[in-house]
Amino acid sequence: VPLLLSMGEEDRALTKATESGDTDL
Repeated sequence: VPLLLSMGEEDRALTKATESGDTDL
């Protein structure tokens, strides 16, 4: 799995979480 793709997925998940207002970090 390309690192870039992995980073993109994480960023996307983070953005979605922030959008929902759920930050589990």
